[in-house]
Amino acid sequence: MVRHLLDKHNMDIDRNNEDLRDLYHDSQDSGSPLCSAIIHKNLPVVHELLARGAKVNDDPACSLVCYYAARPGGFIPALEPLLHAGADATEVLQQDVVVTMNIDAAKTCLTFGADPAPALRKAIEQEEYRAKRFAEDAAYDESKGYNKSERWIESDRAEERESQAMVRLLKNAMG
Repeated sequence: MVRHLLDKHNMDIDRNNEDLRDLYHDSQDSGSPLCSAIIHKNLPVVHELLARGAKVNDDPACSLVCYYAARPGGFIPALEPLLHAGADATEVLQQDVVVTMNIDAAKTCLTFGADPAPALRKAIEQEEYRAKRFAEDAAYDESKGYNKSERWIESDRAEERESQAMVRLLKNAMG
């Protein structure tokens, strides 16, 4: 189908096409064919679009495309082809992967030669902010006499473990 659209109907491979837009997602870049293929987890289409020259670097949609691939629940199998096609592994690691705390995506970016230093700085900043926010929330809850549910506490702990695991991974990658 993609070949037909590209070859017979001259579909612009990088165009933000409203017809491809996910109705529940209002991002300006979500309608690019590459982004749509990643959102809908269609690896053969990702490969086809990249083979035909879909942009991964000189387009603002690149960051969003890589984010969709790198986020938890995203489409990690698409991250490697994006990096092979020229997406900047260091930028993806710092801008997309650290934000989402996806260890598998971080390992993929590091395998592609990403510099861990900028991502480590960002991960430490996020960890400090997270710890400060949790302390402030706990103090507020205590002042109001609120008790967090066990489920909420476990969610906080899981986020803390993910953040600390990312920091450890990036520190280890630095040597």
